[in-house]
Amino acid sequence: AVGEIFDIRWIRERAAERNADIPQLRLVDDFAQFSERLRNWWHNAIHGYVGGDMSDPNLAAYDPIFYPHHCNIDRIWAIWQTEHGVENIPNYMMDIVLRPFAMTVRQVLDINGLEYQYASGVSRS
Repeated sequence: AVGEIFDIRWIRERAAERNADIPQLRLVDDFAQFSERLRNWWHNAIHGYVGGDMSDPNLAAYDPIFYPHHCNIDRIWAIWQTEHGVENIPNYMMDIVLRPFAMTVRQVLDINGLEYQYASGVSRS
């Protein structure tokens, strides 16, 4: 909430209460539940926790922590995707165009096709 003071421990405790801590997220096999918990508890809460430019959607990308934060969110998504697949992503989402890149969700689901991988070896081989 605006003006609320919280720390990373508070975020993790609230996430755990809602089955959204990282180990718990890995067990969620429903895409909608996983993505909503990841977005609310690790994406949005960290933006708020860091504060400053990170808490403003119009300025967040100017904060140097923005990029490692988003890389970690993507890494968590890649781990989940490797463990649960992409077959349970709603069909209507697959052809959504990701602006400004003119690529669809379907085209970016496989990180191997994007020619990168994480050091933790989460990519499908």
